[in-house]
Amino acid sequence: MRKVLLATTALVAVAGVTAANADISISGNYEWEYTSNDAGTTFGDDGHINITAVNAADNGMTWTAKSVLTNNSAATVNMEAAYIQVEGDFGTVIFGDFDDSAASAMDGALGRNNDIETQGGLGDSDTAIGIGAAADITYMSPNISGLQVGFSKDLTDADNDATDGKTDIGVTYAMGGASVYYGSADDDRSFGIRGSLAGFTIAVGNSSTSGTTNKANDVAVKYTLGNGITLAAFSSNGTGADGLKDKASNVGLSYSLVPGVKLNAESGKLDENGSSANYTWIALNMSF
Repeated sequence: MRKVLLATTALVAVAGVTAANADISISGNYEWEYTSNDAGTTFGDDGHINITAVNAADNGMTWTAKSVLTNNSAATVNMEAAYIQVEGDFGTVIFGDFDDSAASAMDGALGRNNDIETQGGLGDSDTAIGIGAAADITYMSPNISGLQVGFSKDLTDADNDATDGKTDIGVTYAMGGASVYYGSADDDRSFGIRGSLAGFTIAVGNSSTSGTTNKANDVAVKYTLGNGITLAAFSSNGTGADGLKDKASNVGLSYSLVPGVKLNAESGKLDENGSSANYTWIALNMSF
């Protein structure tokens, strides 16, 4: 814990932000989870603590320093994200690890992001791409008439590591209740479209890797009832670089018991190379 506190203090100091010139806030969530699958039943939990310092400068720019800690009942504490962010008319620049990258942070139109949880995993039927937490610097353009562009770069580029130095790009366009996404990361490409029809949210995604058999497709449908219960169904299928096929599907629901407290449930199946794994998951999530 001492190391975590020192890391948080260092982050704020690097940004030049102190309690005297910044608004500091603490937020987070805790989730209790019960899972039943082919191997039996398990209890799990996890939580997040977000420490945020915001300094709105006189020149119109806003500087933010943020640390995200993860914790659970096993007394495991990790630094999930730590970064400095500056926003202005030019857009947003993120320095450090915000546990995401442009391609993955902007891919909300993919089917995989429109079910309840995707708790059972997707294997090679996952349409997500991007360098993720490897990103060291990220730029997001302003939203101009629904169009936004972002890119991320892994600044580490050791000669003996072929995975270093990668870049990814995300592009989104939203208009009239519909949104389109395109992502690129080296040989990976991903495309998604999401829209609303008669109260339903429908999202369809696709991804592929040039020069390989690796490809995936997904679709999700979500609907919120008048009593506040959100229902969702999801299906995906894909082929890995090895040529073998994976399939995943789930149905779930989410309901706000009181403000800040949600009950989530999901039941699904992942079929990897002909071997199926079934699961049922129930979670109670409280944010603060």
